[in-house]
Order: sequence, then structure tokens, then C-alpha cells
Amino acid sequence: MTDDEWIVLDMKIKEVVSSDIFIECPSRLLIQDLYLKAKELVVEEGVQAIFIDYVQLLTVTDKYTDNRYNEMNYISRELKALARELDIPVFVISQMNRSSETDRDRQGVDGKRPRLSDLRDSGTLCDDADVVLFIFRPEYYRITEDERGNSLLGVAEIMVKKNRNGSPFSVNLHFDPEYRLFSNIIQ
Repeated sequence: MTDDEWIVLDMKIKEVVSSDIFIECPSRLLIQDLYLKAKELVVEEGVQAIFIDYVQLLTVTDKYTDNRYNEMNYISRELKALARELDIPVFVISQMNRSSETDRDRQGVDGKRPRLSDLRDSGTLCDDADVVLFIFRPEYYRITEDERGNSLLGVAEIMVKKNRNGSPFSVNLHFDPEYRLFSNIIQ
């Protein structure tokens, strides 16, 4: 990096450090504890959004430990209740089923595009969500061209598959894997 780039990086790091971001990274997080902590942060710190990376890491007390599907449904309902009670958005990252990548019947660009049913333990997660979006990078699946021969290198499709207050839609962006950076596609 150049000296100027180091100066900019230093300034940006200081901005992040001084921002009102609260990060909780316990080794095990119960949905009940998350609920209480979120309420505390909203009331005491004015938190305006909650981000969860990723929902399958959340657990519950002994209520559903014998059935992960029921446990995830309970967690989903609790997150929806949390968002409503606190009147803030709750953003949740979810894993996808492995079958979405390995299913031999799903070939080509259209076959590899994610579907709502691809969310792991998705049960009520999709039902409870107001918006569900996927990031689809054909290059990840070693697909470098579309059906018309157009290059898909560096293309990321942001797919809004569920939109409770509108229609589903997609937007193509440029993806730079070196920096994990999404940007507008320059025409």
C-alpha cells in the first residue's frame, strides 16, 4: 500500500472504532439471551438494527433440542417477535442446504440460482421474513458464460426472492474477489 492508502485506511479504522457498533461473539448464543441483550441495547444505546451471522448458530434452552427443524422454527418466530416488539429490522444470514450445490438436476446458470427452499432448516424462516435475498455468483459454480456467451466473470446477482412489501427483483453488480467488494457494473 502507498503512504496515502495507509492514511486513508487509518482514518477509516478510526471511524469504525468510534462508531456505535456493538459486536457480541459468544461461543454459544441462546435465542433467549439474544432477545434480552437486543432489548437492552435498543433501550440503553439506541441500537437501530440487529445483524445475526448466522442463524443456525443460535440455540434454545432444552425446549426443542431433540428436533433441529422445530428449534429453527422457534428461533425464527422469536426473531420476528423481537423485530416487532423493538420496532427495528433484524437482518439474518442463513446457511444453504448442501443439496443446492450438489444436485445434478440443477445445471447451468438458471439451475444454480438459489431458491427459497435452499435455505437450511428454512421452515418458518422464509415465512417469517419480510425480505429474503440471495447473492448469486455464477463464477463460484465455475460458470463463466451465460447461455448467450456473455461473460459472467466478476458478476454477482443480488436476488430479492421474497419482498413482502413489493415484487421480487434482481440487480447485477461487479464482484472483486480479492477485496470481497461489490460495486456497480461499469457499462
